[in-house]
Amino acid sequence: MTWIKYIILLSLFVGALIFHKKFKHLKILNNIYIKVSTIIIIIFILIFSTFTIFRSYYLIPETPIPNNVQEKILTSQEVNFDQLIDGEWDNLIILSPYCDLERDSKTFNINLKRLANTSIQYHEGQSLFIFCKKDKIESYFYIESSLAFIDHEILPYSCKISKADAIFLSIKEGTGQKLTLKNNAVTFLTC
Repeated sequence: MTWIKYIILLSLFVGALIFHKKFKHLKILNNIYIKVSTIIIIIFILIFSTFTIFRSYYLIPETPIPNNVQEKILTSQEVNFDQLIDGEWDNLIILSPYCDLERDSKTFNINLKRLANTSIQYHEGQSLFIFCKKDKIESYFYIESSLAFIDHEILPYSCKISKADAIFLSIKEGTGQKLTLKNNAVTFLTC
């Protein structure tokens, strides 16, 4: 990340150099076209740096689905996310295709705009699993329906489940696996 700081510092240095009183007598620096083009370049560099910083710090990158989760879905009858997903998380949000991220952000009291990959809004054939610590996103990944699809007879299309209740049954159905909650009596934190 230090290269961005160097670019910003260099841009500010060049700008200060061009507009400094000491250099007013140099003919090349008195040219209005040089000054305007320098300002445009400095503005472009600052915008690019700001965008890069935004992408690096604000947006949360998608993590690939862990191999142990894929393996459990395909080979086991029970998928316990509490045991499979590392990190500090206390609830799991599951979103289905064509969800409304703005509505779900309000419903679950979490900033879903920070997701770097929001294809769940318009992409069919996947479900989004978001692991949160209170109202902060810790990690997320997509489960393609070719690997497993969610049983919406039991689970709502968007729901929040506590870590203790994040145990699913993986049932062979047709050419894929169906994920359904192990404990049908689960009380959803929010739906």
